[in-house]
Amino acid sequence: GFLELATICKQVVAAGGRSLSIDTLEELEEHGLLTQLRGGVWTFPVLSDSFCDLLEGELQHFLGSGLPRTAPNTMNRFGVILGELGLDTGLIAPMV
Repeated sequence: GFLELATICKQVVAAGGRSLSIDTLEELEEHGLLTQLRGGVWTFPVLSDSFCDLLEGELQHFLGSGLPRTAPNTMNRFGVILGELGLDTGLIAPMV
């Protein structure tokens, strides 16, 4: 789902477009890739529930390990930088 949506968006940009047309958005909604919450506001799934469960488990193991970690910013002392877990290259980079 998400990869298909990202591919479509990249194709629009490559063709010089700056946004998806209403027709394209409605077509993506018909295929279950987007959900319109209200006029002009769309949502789409990125990570599955099972993946989120696995990621949360991995984060809990990391936090319980006692290994040092860097706070993501000064306002968030409890977050984790996913790159410190080795997840930036294989997980985050392909999505951005």
